[in-house]
This record gives sequence, structure tokens and C-alpha cells, in this order.
Amino acid sequence: MHLYIAYKNYSSWSLRPWLAMKVAGIPFEETLLPFAHGDSLKQFSEQQVLPAQVPVLIVDDLVIWDSLAILEYLAESYPECQLWPESRALRAWHVRPLLKCTVVLVRCAVSFR
Repeated sequence: MHLYIAYKNYSSWSLRPWLAMKVAGIPFEETLLPFAHGDSLKQFSEQQVLPAQVPVLIVDDLVIWDSLAILEYLAESYPECQLWPESRALRAWHVRPLLKCTVVLVRCAVSFR
């Protein structure tokens, strides 16, 4: 399992799946694709035939991009880690704010420094 991300200090989208995998103890390899340094993200997207965005999780032949999609995949693949609530109703309730965050913060810069 390989997670491709941007700087965690500046990309909350990259930070989300990385943090979930670290806290849950899910083993993975990490590759940094910095936004501001050269064409690393563009080259990666052309090699993998993907949109030029991060995060991207690659599991064997499966390619998942978008932090929420990655979190959903991880929750279903590792139910023992309890990344999502077991109850369908509670999952729906907890995913709703995540979707709103993605839409509202799409143009906001993030810095954790």
C-alpha cells in the first residue's frame, strides 16, 4: 500500500489519510509529491494516468484519490481499526461534516506552522 501526498503542513487533504493510517497502525509506504518543487506531481499523474492532485492511495492495481474516498476504503478494509462508526446512521452523521469541510475549504490555504 502506497500513499502519495503533498506536505502535511500545508495540505490538510494529504494529512487526513496519513494521520488515519498512522493512528490506526495500518502499514504503508509514503511518497512526498511537493506542490512547489518542479513537476513531480505532474510527472506522477502522467505516469499513473491520474489527475494531478494528492492524496492518492495505490493498493496493488487499485488507485484511490481524494482523502474521503481513501478513508472510506481504509475503514472498510480494516474494520478492526474502527475508523468509522459501526452504525450506518452514525456513519452518515459523521461523514456529513467531512463533505462540508471539503466543499467549504476548497479555496482556503492551510498552514500548520
